[in-house]
Amino acid sequence: MTHLVFGAGLVGSYLAGVLAINGYRTTAIGRDTQLSALAAGVKLSDFLGNHATAPAVTAFNQHNDDAPEVIWLTVKCTDLTRAAQALKSVTGPKTSIVCCQNGLRAAHQIRAALPGRKVFSAVVPFNVVRLDDGTLHRGSEGPLTLPREIKRVLPGFSGAMQHPLLSLRFTSDISAVQAAKLQLNLSNAVNALSDLPVKTMLEDRGYRKIIAELMREWLEVASVNRIAVAKVTRIDGKWLPFLLCLPNFLFRRVARKMLDIDPTVRTSMWWDLQRGKATEIEDLNGEVVRQGVIARNYCPANKVIIDLIHDAEKQRRETGRYAAMSASELHNEIEIKRLEKSSYKI
Repeated sequence: MTHLVFGAGLVGSYLAGVLAINGYRTTAIGRDTQLSALAAGVKLSDFLGNHATAPAVTAFNQHNDDAPEVIWLTVKCTDLTRAAQALKSVTGPKTSIVCCQNGLRAAHQIRAALPGRKVFSAVVPFNVVRLDDGTLHRGSEGPLTLPREIKRVLPGFSGAMQHPLLSLRFTSDISAVQAAKLQLNLSNAVNALSDLPVKTMLEDRGYRKIIAELMREWLEVASVNRIAVAKVTRIDGKWLPFLLCLPNFLFRRVARKMLDIDPTVRTSMWWDLQRGKATEIEDLNGEVVRQGVIARNYCPANKVIIDLIHDAEKQRRETGRYAAMSASELHNEIEIKRLEKSSYKI
């Protein structure tokens, strides 16, 4: 079985490395720096202490390489439109596409652009960072989750990703898992605005209470709109807002596993802001607001976070940096928006 990783960033390169270690013919499409690292044999590690060096992964050559059997689409949501056009020239009639994006809409967008192709959603719950020595390091837990149907369409697929560096899970309801991942991803924007590592942010009750409010809004609109939200963490997602609001001493005791992450881990949205790139805010918190329109729920906390991220994007473009915000500043902005809506109703 041949594999192509389309969008060999941090997560894509990590997946390509695991595929190559497992002996699969793997090629990649990405930036020259990433492709050079893969060609040299990238080192992989994880927070559990596992490590390995992958065989060389070469750049995909459209003229010499046959269409792959599996394409792992690992570009950001913001690059999907461009990627969909490029995929038309590298897919064949038997190519299956696995969409690894955040949010709920990526697979629908690719199916619309490539009718007749087999398109699956995947949920990537972990973070990958590049260490100083070039090692790609998985800094948080969670299994790569795929729809059970893919095993029927692609017999033998399971072995491609089974490795100590990457756990694998299959589900009969990938949409519910995506909805649960969306809930967890609502913290990405708070992490970006705080300008702190994820662990440090979670140790601050003020930031946790902001994340809890974002999650409450999502759970409310998901319930009204009958969107199933799977249980993907040890604690059911419906209890996470309550847990996040606990005093620090209780939170540290009850949520030890939540804090058992690499102290250097930052979210992808933080990295996007640092690099001056467009963020996925419209595909994450923006999805909550869109679903809120259907549910007739104003979702003020998510609306505020969207505005603040767009402000930060503008600051970064114009000045090369953006101002970090404290938890109290974020709370005040949300309360102002809530009061504006209350006044409007009156």
